[in-house]
Amino acid sequence: MKPLTPHSHKCNNHVPKLLSAVLSLVVLVLVLRYDIKGEPLILILSLTSAVILLFFTLFYWRFKASEALFYYSLSLPDMPDRAKVSMQAVWAGNPKAIWVYAFSCPDVFDAYRPLTVFRIADINCVFFDYYFPSRFHNLISYSQWQFARTIYYFKEGKDVCGPMFVRACRVLPPASDFTFMFMPCSSERRYYVRFSALSDYLTHCFQAESGIDFIIYTGTRESKHTSSSRSDIDSSSNYIINAEAVSGRNVIIVDDLLTTGESLKDYARNLTSAGATVLGAVFLGKTFSLPSRHTVFLKMFFRSLFRVR
Repeated sequence: MKPLTPHSHKCNNHVPKLLSAVLSLVVLVLVLRYDIKGEPLILILSLTSAVILLFFTLFYWRFKASEALFYYSLSLPDMPDRAKVSMQAVWAGNPKAIWVYAFSCPDVFDAYRPLTVFRIADINCVFFDYYFPSRFHNLISYSQWQFARTIYYFKEGKDVCGPMFVRACRVLPPASDFTFMFMPCSSERRYYVRFSALSDYLTHCFQAESGIDFIIYTGTRESKHTSSSRSDIDSSSNYIINAEAVSGRNVIIVDDLLTTGESLKDYARNLTSAGATVLGAVFLGKTFSLPSRHTVFLKMFFRSLFRVR
C-alpha cells in the first residue's frame, strides 16, 4: 500500500499560447488592413500585444515554477526542508503548497505538542504524534502517512503499538497503584479487538492493573469516526461502568485518537461518578487541528521574515 498520488493543481496551460496566437493574428490583420497612414496605430497595437504576450509568458513560467516547487516539496522527507520549499512554492503562487507548509511544521499551528502533557477539563493528557485525516494524505510526508496507517492498523487489532503507548504513558506524572481504563467503542467486539493485546502489554510494562473488563456493554451505537456529526452521538449510550469494580481506583484512560475531547470528558465524568479518580489520559494520536489559510499565511510570512525554520 502506498500513499495517494498528489492531485495536480492544474491550470490551463494552453491559455497563454491561445492568447498569443489571437494577438498575433490581430496584429497581422491590422498590418494587412491599414496603409501607411495607419502606422502609429499599428505600432501601438504591436507594443500592446508584446506587453500582453510578455505578461502571459511570465505568468505561465511562474505557474510552472510554483508547480515544480510544490511537487519537489512533497518529495522531501526532511520536515524543515519540506517547509522551506513549500514556502517558496507559496510565494511562487501555488495555493495548495500552503497546506504542505502547515503539515510540515504542525507544532507551530496546533495548540498541543506530541509527548508533552496538556490539560483538558483538568485531566492531564498526552499523545504520541499527530494524526492527519485521509483527505490530507496527498499532502503529508511519508512518515506522517505511515503513522496514520499505524493508527488504522491499531483500530483493526493488527498492531498493538505498545512501545508508542509506553512512551506516552511515561510522560505523565508518575503515580503508583493505578488501573488502565480503555475508552469504550461502538461495540463490544471492536472494544476487545482494539484493546485486549494492549491491555496485556501495558499492565506487564507498568505492573499495573487493567480495567478492560470493568465495562459492561448493553448494545451497539454508531461509530463516531464514520458519522457526519460526532456531536449528535451519545458515546455512553451502549455501556455501563461496573461501579463496584472501579470505586476507589486511580485510573489512566487509554484511547487511540483524541479529536474534540468530548468523548474523554464524558468517559472521565462517568468514571468519577462511579467512584474512580482520573489521573490522566493517554492517546496514540491527536487529530491535527487545521488552521485557516490566513493563519498559515501570516505565520509563514513572519517566520520567513525573521528566518525561523
